[in-house]
This record gives sequence, C-alpha cells and structure tokens, in this order.
Amino acid sequence: MTNCIGCPCLVCPQVGCTCLSVNSPLLTCQSFGVVILDEASQVTLPASLGPLALGRSFLLVGDHYQLSPLVQSREAAAGGLGVSLFRRLSEAHPQVSDRAGRRYMRDQRCLTVICMGVFQGFVCHAFGH
Repeated sequence: MTNCIGCPCLVCPQVGCTCLSVNSPLLTCQSFGVVILDEASQVTLPASLGPLALGRSFLLVGDHYQLSPLVQSREAAAGGLGVSLFRRLSEAHPQVSDRAGRRYMRDQRCLTVICMGVFQGFVCHAFGH
C-alpha cells in the first residue's frame, strides 16, 4: 500500500517523530487517531500545527509554567511566537487542563517502558533500576 505520493504507507500503530519531521514523505497523507505532543509548552504555535493536523484528536503534554518556546527574534516574540499553543489553550480553557501536578515519570511502569524501550536499558540506573 502506498500513500498519495507513492511512498509506502505506515502500518505502525504508533509513530514517534519531531514536530518538524512531519513533512517526511513517510507521513504524507497519513492520519492518526490521536497525536500526542510531548513538551508542548516548548513548541511554537506554527511548529505544533503540522503534527496536530495529522490527527483526529490530540493530547498536549507539558508544563507552561516551566520552559516556553525558544524564540530568538525579538520581533517574533513580540508577535506572539514566544507563547505556545499549549499555554494559549491552558489559559483559555482551564477546565480541560489537568493541573493536578501528577508526575507520571515516577510511576514504575512508565520508567520500565522508558528504560527498556527507549533507552534499551542503558540509563535505567539513573532512574534507580
């Protein structure tokens, strides 16, 4: 099976990529049920729109009280690029934002998945494994 430009279609249930890599021929014409944008408070609004356009729904994960997008141009920052979509939505719709301060990274199951799946066990000692 190929996508609309002749590249093989993805048959993976999950795809991990950066916001800027959504222009890859492998993702052209793809759609996903849910797009999860991690560290969403650090992503500029224009950079977040590409991945979000690929999904029928989305989940933004982050903490807009920590790091904001890095915008070097003063003009761009003054124009609003220093404020992420995550922050805009969190402030406009606080009722749908989970501010419970949950730290899922401390959950043993999450740490195991990260250590073994992502880092192939190399950094497990850093998490106390």
